[in-house]
Amino acid sequence: MKKVISLVVFVILLAWTWSLIHSDPTVSFETHAIIQQKLAEIIRASVQKHRPNAKDFNLVRLWTETINPEKISAHFTYQFKEGESDKASQETISGEALLKKTTGEQSSQENWKVEKVQTSTNQIVFQEGDSIDSSKEAPSED
Repeated sequence: MKKVISLVVFVILLAWTWSLIHSDPTVSFETHAIIQQKLAEIIRASVQKHRPNAKDFNLVRLWTETINPEKISAHFTYQFKEGESDKASQETISGEALLKKTTGEQSSQENWKVEKVQTSTNQIVFQEGDSIDSSKEAPSED
Protein backbone atom coordinates (compact mmCIF):
# COMPACT_ATOMS: atom_id res chain seq x y z
CA MET A 1 0.00 0.00 0.00
CA LYS A 2 2.84 2.38 0.85
CA LYS A 3 4.39 1.83 -2.58
CA VAL A 4 1.12 2.64 -4.33
CA ILE A 5 0.68 5.89 -2.38
CA SER A 6 4.30 6.86 -3.09
CA LEU A 7 3.79 6.15 -6.79
CA VAL A 8 0.59 8.25 -6.91
CA VAL A 9 2.31 11.16 -5.13
CA PHE A 10 5.29 10.90 -7.47
CA VAL A 11 3.09 10.91 -10.58
CA ILE A 12 1.10 13.91 -9.30
CA LEU A 13 4.31 15.87 -8.59
CA LEU A 14 5.73 14.89 -11.97
CA ALA A 15 2.58 16.08 -13.77
CA TRP A 16 2.55 19.33 -11.77
CA THR A 17 6.19 20.18 -12.55
CA TRP A 18 5.67 19.31 -16.23
CA SER A 19 2.68 21.67 -16.44
CA LEU A 20 4.60 24.36 -14.57
CA ILE A 21 7.53 24.22 -16.99
CA HIS A 22 5.36 24.15 -20.10
CA SER A 23 2.92 26.88 -19.08
CA ASP A 24 3.00 30.29 -20.79
CA PRO A 25 4.79 33.01 -18.81
CA THR A 26 2.67 35.86 -17.46
CA VAL A 27 5.02 38.40 -19.10
CA SER A 28 6.49 37.36 -22.43
CA PHE A 29 10.19 37.12 -23.23
CA GLU A 30 9.75 39.81 -25.89
CA THR A 31 8.29 42.20 -23.32
CA HIS A 32 11.29 41.68 -21.04
CA ALA A 33 13.67 42.28 -23.98
CA ILE A 34 11.91 45.52 -25.00
CA ILE A 35 11.87 46.80 -21.41
CA GLN A 36 15.58 46.05 -21.02
CA GLN A 37 16.40 47.86 -24.26
CA LYS A 38 14.37 50.95 -23.31
CA LEU A 39 15.83 51.04 -19.78
CA ALA A 40 19.35 50.89 -21.23
CA GLU A 41 18.54 53.93 -23.39
CA ILE A 42 17.01 55.79 -20.42
CA ILE A 43 20.04 55.08 -18.19
CA ARG A 44 22.50 56.19 -20.88
CA ALA A 45 20.53 59.41 -21.51
CA SER A 46 20.31 60.13 -17.79
CA VAL A 47 24.07 59.74 -17.32
CA GLN A 48 24.75 62.01 -20.31
CA LYS A 49 22.32 64.62 -18.96
CA HIS A 50 23.50 64.66 -15.32
CA ARG A 51 27.18 63.90 -15.92
CA PRO A 52 28.12 65.63 -19.20
CA ASN A 53 31.86 64.95 -18.64
CA ALA A 54 31.28 61.20 -18.31
CA LYS A 55 32.87 58.99 -20.93
CA ASP A 56 33.29 55.27 -21.66
CA PHE A 57 29.75 54.43 -20.51
CA ASN A 58 29.26 50.68 -20.08
CA LEU A 59 26.07 48.92 -19.05
CA VAL A 60 27.55 46.00 -17.13
CA ARG A 61 24.33 44.14 -16.23
CA LEU A 62 20.64 44.59 -16.81
CA TRP A 63 17.99 41.97 -16.12
CA THR A 64 14.29 41.95 -15.39
CA GLU A 65 12.09 39.64 -13.39
CA THR A 66 8.34 39.35 -13.09
CA ILE A 67 6.95 40.14 -9.65
CA ASN A 68 3.36 39.57 -10.76
CA PRO A 69 1.52 40.03 -14.08
CA GLU A 70 1.23 43.77 -13.36
CA LYS A 71 4.75 44.51 -12.02
CA ILE A 72 8.30 43.94 -13.19
CA SER A 73 11.52 44.56 -11.30
CA ALA A 74 14.61 45.57 -13.28
CA HIS A 75 18.12 45.35 -11.81
CA PHE A 76 21.05 47.17 -13.39
CA THR A 77 24.73 47.98 -13.00
CA TYR A 78 26.55 50.51 -15.12
CA GLN A 79 29.89 52.29 -15.07
CA PHE A 80 31.59 55.27 -16.62
CA LYS A 81 34.77 57.27 -16.33
CA GLU A 82 34.91 60.90 -15.31
CA GLY A 83 37.73 63.41 -15.13
CA GLU A 84 40.99 64.02 -16.94
CA SER A 85 42.76 60.98 -18.34
CA ASP A 86 45.57 60.96 -15.74
CA LYS A 87 43.23 61.66 -12.80
CA ALA A 88 40.13 59.91 -14.11
CA SER A 89 37.93 57.89 -11.83
CA GLN A 90 35.69 55.00 -12.77
CA GLU A 91 32.31 55.06 -11.12
CA THR A 92 30.13 51.94 -10.86
CA ILE A 93 26.48 52.30 -9.90
CA SER A 94 23.95 49.54 -9.20
CA GLY A 95 20.25 49.92 -8.73
CA GLU A 96 16.73 48.69 -9.22
CA ALA A 97 13.68 50.00 -11.06
CA LEU A 98 10.08 49.00 -10.47
CA LEU A 99 7.75 49.05 -13.48
CA LYS A 100 3.96 48.85 -13.41
CA LYS A 101 1.75 47.78 -16.29
CA THR A 102 -0.64 50.42 -17.61
CA THR A 103 -3.35 50.17 -20.21
CA GLY A 104 -2.61 51.55 -23.64
CA GLU A 105 -4.86 53.23 -26.15
CA GLN A 106 -5.64 49.81 -27.60
CA SER A 107 -6.53 46.89 -25.36
CA SER A 108 -3.80 44.69 -26.93
CA GLN A 109 -1.06 47.27 -26.33
CA GLU A 110 1.15 46.82 -23.23
CA ASN A 111 2.67 49.91 -21.64
CA TRP A 112 4.98 49.82 -18.66
CA LYS A 113 5.49 52.86 -16.44
CA VAL A 114 8.63 53.29 -14.33
CA GLU A 115 7.26 53.71 -10.82
CA LYS A 116 10.46 53.89 -8.81
CA VAL A 117 14.21 53.90 -9.43
CA GLN A 118 16.62 53.38 -6.58
CA THR A 119 20.39 53.17 -6.76
CA SER A 120 21.91 51.15 -3.98
CA THR A 121 25.63 50.85 -4.65
CA ASN A 122 28.02 53.52 -5.75
CA GLN A 123 31.67 52.54 -6.09
CA ILE A 124 34.47 54.87 -7.26
CA VAL A 125 37.86 53.59 -8.40
CA PHE A 126 40.59 56.17 -9.02
CA GLN A 127 43.04 55.59 -11.88
CA GLU A 128 45.75 57.46 -9.98
CA GLY A 129 44.86 58.59 -6.49
CA ASP A 130 46.19 61.65 -4.69
CA SER A 131 49.11 61.13 -2.32
CA ILE A 132 48.71 61.76 1.38
CA ASP A 133 51.84 62.56 3.36
CA SER A 134 51.38 61.09 6.83
CA SER A 135 54.71 62.41 8.16
CA LYS A 136 53.30 65.93 8.68
CA GLU A 137 50.99 66.86 11.49
CA ALA A 138 47.38 67.58 10.75
CA PRO A 139 46.45 71.28 10.76
CA SER A 140 44.89 72.43 14.00
CA GLU A 141 41.39 73.85 14.11
CA ASP A 142 41.93 77.22 15.79
